[in-house]
Amino acid sequence: MILRSIPIVFLVVLLVVPFVFRIPEPEVPADARVLVVVSPHNEQIRSEFSRAFEAWCKTRFDEYVKVAWSTPGGTSEIRKLLISEYTSALENGLPPGGNADLLWGGGSYEFSLLSQPITVTTPSGETRETRVLAPMEFADEDLREVYGDGEIAGQPLFDAERRWFGTALSSFGIVFNRDVLPEIDVPPPTSWEDLTVPEYQSWITMVDPGMSGSVTTAFEAILQHRGWNEGWWILRRLAANARSFAGSSTKGPLEVAAGETAAAVCI
Repeated sequence: MILRSIPIVFLVVLLVVPFVFRIPEPEVPADARVLVVVSPHNEQIRSEFSRAFEAWCKTRFDEYVKVAWSTPGGTSEIRKLLISEYTSALENGLPPGGNADLLWGGGSYEFSLLSQPITVTTPSGETRETRVLAPMEFADEDLREVYGDGEIAGQPLFDAERRWFGTALSSFGIVFNRDVLPEIDVPPPTSWEDLTVPEYQSWITMVDPGMSGSVTTAFEAILQHRGWNEGWWILRRLAANARSFAGSSTKGPLEVAAGETAAAVCI
């Protein structure tokens, strides 16, 4: 009888422990200022940032600040949404501008597009122009202290007009499932070419670069390092072996970890 009760006891402990050791969230006043962030990032990153930023504001400025998140999709989807909103406002004679304070995302490519002017001509013949990203004031010496000469591998780390700033350096590679690879009789991949063999057909998760800025950057890196012809050959073979094309860069590692696919391009 006692042995039969052990699994039940463990289950009860498993359910109770998270509530016992849960860190209580501070009560934020109803009139606290709100920081609105548009982001494609997952819940874990958003949760950690919210907790740390809100605690930092209270410690540094003795002020409560609440972080509110808007997560409409990948970086490319966010870019299309914002440009559409700003263009519509210009066309209808409304003040352009969104309700967000910060924009997070992956890759400098999308932010470069968001830094470009949006110009429309209204039915009355008036030309109106705006940009999604507004410049921020940072002293040159502060930027040099953080970014050095402002680029790495020929890529800018921040916008010359101060409209966007890189906050993380990420590398791109392959995530694979060691338990699944023997099922399709392939060794662990060590290069992009390894994923182009027929054995990987329907065993690779790809991400639509039109919906994810970070994956766009990853594919661009393949083209830059392997050249136009070889790079496109690799990308076409990866697409041919794809089981699906996800709408977010986080989908690949999740499907690979679950054993639904064998490998994926990931950050």
